[in-house]
Amino acid sequence: MKRMLVLLVVIFLSGCSIEINVQEVEEYWDEIEGVEFANFDVFAGHGLYFYTEAGTPYCKYMKYGSGVPVIFEIDSEIEFVEEKMIIKLPENVLGPWDDGNDGYFEFELTYDDGNIVWDDMIFVETDITCHDGC
Repeated sequence: MKRMLVLLVVIFLSGCSIEINVQEVEEYWDEIEGVEFANFDVFAGHGLYFYTEAGTPYCKYMKYGSGVPVIFEIDSEIEFVEEKMIIKLPENVLGPWDDGNDGYFEFELTYDDGNIVWDDMIFVETDITCHDGC
């Protein structure tokens, strides 16, 4: 009986933590949906734009150009894992890696204090809107 009670408490608490994580994701998704974020640490910079299509959340990754607004863009469906967003990009977007992932890599993004954090890069909200062709 004691084991059953402990099991029920663990299941209940697990359900509560999952609900909290979903609620956190919904809260920050409302803040970033329809917003473009940019990082200019490299060359002409790159951007992330978050949107929903047919109920599915997406991230548009853009590599900004010199003399042209965007030289490359790709849309990635977002997978939410706890408070992180996982996107998949082709290997040639950020580097010449090859680890057998069919040419795609998963990257973790987090929303932190109004910015998107991707590894050591910080993307800030921008008034520049290149997701629709500038």
